[in-house]
Amino acid sequence: MVAGPHPPSRFTSASPCREMEGTMTATTVILFEDINFGGHRITFTRSDPDLGNDKLADRPWPFRDEYWDNKASSMIVVGGNVTYYAEPNYQGALHTFGPGFYSNLGPWNDLVSSIRLS
Repeated sequence: MVAGPHPPSRFTSASPCREMEGTMTATTVILFEDINFGGHRITFTRSDPDLGNDKLADRPWPFRDEYWDNKASSMIVVGGNVTYYAEPNYQGALHTFGPGFYSNLGPWNDLVSSIRLS
């Protein structure tokens, strides 16, 4: 797991992620589907008890839609902390991350089912 005070080189002052950092007053978490900030992404500005309700991507028939439950592999945390829970409704194993850029969630890769922002 890599965390640091500076954004990865591909996030410049012109990118949406970097611009948000200067205007946020509350905790914001951006989850990415893949490590190294790749794949689909979703932004949270409040806690979410069940990531299984948040659509990751629409898939054409006959494939099923995908949701964010157990899909996060990297993230950016701005302005506060985020606590990850292994089960919906803030249950199960938990881990709290502070502000930073996490290119790989390590043992939490693809295991997050609910998040609490503080």
